[in-house]
Amino acid sequence: MPTLSEVGGDSSLIKVLAEVANERSRQDGKHGPALDDQHTPSHWIGLIDRTIAKVENTALVLDRSGGWAESAPDDLTTYRETLLRVAALAVAAIQACDRGTSGP
Repeated sequence: MPTLSEVGGDSSLIKVLAEVANERSRQDGKHGPALDDQHTPSHWIGLIDRTIAKVENTALVLDRSGGWAESAPDDLTTYRETLLRVAALAVAAIQACDRGTSGP
């Protein structure tokens, strides 16, 4: 498996993955792995799905405003931050799965 330094120097990828890792650390600090390990696989999907629904609402606002260039900075920030939460939730679900304790 390649390390971040081996992904070909794509600094935007490294930046985004670092932001996902930071969001994951924030979530873990707030809830901890013990809570994560109580979630079933379908509960993880529900959490991710609810967060996707939030970002979908923001995406519709962005679409109606004319896309990236014409959108309000706050809407772009909300969109991006919510996508980072989706990615971090997916990472949390994978971590729980890898620990072998996802679900009752």
